[in-house]
Amino acid sequence: MWFKNELNCLPSIHKMTFTWCSHLKALPDWICNISSLQRIEMKSCYNLALLPDGMTRLTNLHTLEINSCPLLIEECQTKTSATWSKIDHIPNIGSSYGT
Repeated sequence: MWFKNELNCLPSIHKMTFTWCSHLKALPDWICNISSLQRIEMKSCYNLALLPDGMTRLTNLHTLEINSCPLLIEECQTKTSATWSKIDHIPNIGSSYGT
């Protein structure tokens, strides 16, 4: 992505949305460097299955919305999954299979 090297220009971004990213299999690792993020939304990313290990660094993140991302929803449903430990610090986690 063009802005990967420009993250230092985004010090106060609060919300990031990924919609209809059909080729996206994992959220990029660099997203964990945006410490100001408060909300991440993923919608209709049907191949998205993985979240980066650094999600715990997003201490300001208070909402994670996962809609119509069946692989990721499946991974996040059990508290014993590898993904759960990446997101269990987030107060508001929502998911749905509908759009």
